[in-house]
Amino acid sequence: RPSPTASQDDHSSTGSHHSNSHASMGTPGGDLSGTDDASVSSGKSGRSGRSLRSGRNSLSGSGNPKALLHSNSILGLDKMIDDRKQEGDLKSNMVHIEVPFGKPIEEVYDGVHDGPVLGSGISGLVRLITHRSTGVKYAVKCLDLGLVETEEGLQQLREEIYIMCQLDHPNIVRLEEVYESFSEIYLVQELCLGGELFDRLDEQPDYHYTEAECARLVKQMLCAVRYIHSKGIVHRDLKLENFLFESREPGARLKMIDFGLSKHFSVGDVQCEIVGTPYTVAPE
Repeated sequence: RPSPTASQDDHSSTGSHHSNSHASMGTPGGDLSGTDDASVSSGKSGRSGRSLRSGRNSLSGSGNPKALLHSNSILGLDKMIDDRKQEGDLKSNMVHIEVPFGKPIEEVYDGVHDGPVLGSGISGLVRLITHRSTGVKYAVKCLDLGLVETEEGLQQLREEIYIMCQLDHPNIVRLEEVYESFSEIYLVQELCLGGELFDRLDEQPDYHYTEAECARLVKQMLCAVRYIHSKGIVHRDLKLENFLFESREPGARLKMIDFGLSKHFSVGDVQCEIVGTPYTVAPE
């Protein structure tokens, strides 16, 4: 697994800001937005092997949505959302995205470039950040647009963000905000400090959970899978490393993370791409 590295290059002082309509900044200690039970998607490769994607590119993977200013979006997320609204592809709780000349993320959060590193991977660093106004802590995943070498890779990044904007479930990491500069995309997500299911399993006596605890965890995993399938989304990289505990407390909730390989599907679609992680990918 890649080890944490130093902060990446500075980004432009002018950025675009997109906010999730169903998310709110909340207050410290809140149900899903507090410092102890919030989630992080680090995009790191698991012990079972690196996530694979067909093609050249391998990039994986608040507050008030009305309070947006205007700018040009490199990813064209605003146009994509508008197009899908016209196609009737969006439900009432979908994200509302505008194109802004908004505040740079550094003016909203502390620690964007020098906060504690929570994880790192092929898609970039994940850091702990703090909202300047509320004091609420989050995780920010920085995606370097310079690593996206093809239009196919750019489209996959659009799809990942668009998918996360649609998700609102207690067992799925919540995307709070998206900030876009000329060279990076910043995904602000709820913060989970409980660790990966893989690591927590490794800590158990004899390396296994009790039957009762297994039932509790598997039920939560299946609830998350059923939810995304109901929205026409397939994850395509389910593994122990892609489920995090929201905290270290007994009975802490599990959260599905890392939608870098996810895509929309329709009933009857045949998935032909070879994606996933060796030893955990579905054999078919």
